[in-house]
Amino acid sequence: MEMINESNRTKKKRQIQYMVCYLDILGFSGWYSKTNKRILNDAINEVINGFKSNRKEFLDMLYKDSKDVDRISYEYKPEDEQYIKMLLQKTKIVFLSDSIIISVPILYKNTKISHFPLFSTLIFTKIIVSDIAHKIMRNMNLFIRGAIAYGNDYSFLPIEEEYGNVIQSKVLINAVKIEKNAIYPRVVIDDTLFNKVYNINDNWVLQFLENNLFTDFDCKKCLNLYSGYDNTETKEFKNIIENSLQLCLSKKNKIDSRVLEKILYLVRFHNIKAKSKQLKIDVDKIFIENYKIENQNKFKKKYDYLWKTILKED
Repeated sequence: MEMINESNRTKKKRQIQYMVCYLDILGFSGWYSKTNKRILNDAINEVINGFKSNRKEFLDMLYKDSKDVDRISYEYKPEDEQYIKMLLQKTKIVFLSDSIIISVPILYKNTKISHFPLFSTLIFTKIIVSDIAHKIMRNMNLFIRGAIAYGNDYSFLPIEEEYGNVIQSKVLINAVKIEKNAIYPRVVIDDTLFNKVYNINDNWVLQFLENNLFTDFDCKKCLNLYSGYDNTETKEFKNIIENSLQLCLSKKNKIDSRVLEKILYLVRFHNIKAKSKQLKIDVDKIFIENYKIENQNKFKKKYDYLWKTILKED
């Protein structure tokens, strides 16, 4: 496994740790069977191009929310640019049917930008994940579910061209397990990673975490994919979620209760994060009793909980 010098002073070596995100595109199979494949290629190309342009966004995001005058007035140095360039070079994004795997190395460099390596890497990963989620929503009208974990057991091994690549990783296995338990369209953060970042004693770090992460109703720690949105973008995604809800409820046969549950979660999430009443989705128009739903009685219990404790939450 690759080794890295932590600093010139200590000359100590440590195994490179990786932040690994596993994403599942929900509803991809049905969408793929009905859609022109060029739309998929366009969506993937847009994601890749966005990834390449994330350098400036990453630099800006590190400082724009900070009230620390010293950090705001700090000008990017060549070593910061080199740090971002190295992150971009070493980050891997793998598309596998309805799954996306993102691996970002946690680099220990003597620059102000990477003063808290785990935190800086989480910012970078968050930017990439948000960008992918938004482009999938816009281009495919689909939503993602995912998880982020970290550790030093990750190997991305390119072999001979005709055989492709090999990924070996306990970190990825952990991320997949967390994703399967996420249930709803959200990106859950491994508890160990979340606690370690929150233990960083720095007001700047804590302020960023408050704006970009949140604890969900079931105590799972998640990325806030709405952070940084203006009203135009919020309205755009309001329309996408409303259209998905209407499409789900318009099914002539029985409605898939698992799909409906996920969309209702998105309605709840959107209404909590929307900045004004005009941007919220009107949930009072939803009367589940008027629809034929698979496993009606079982879903009714879940719906009652969603309605009483989640959808009505402001």
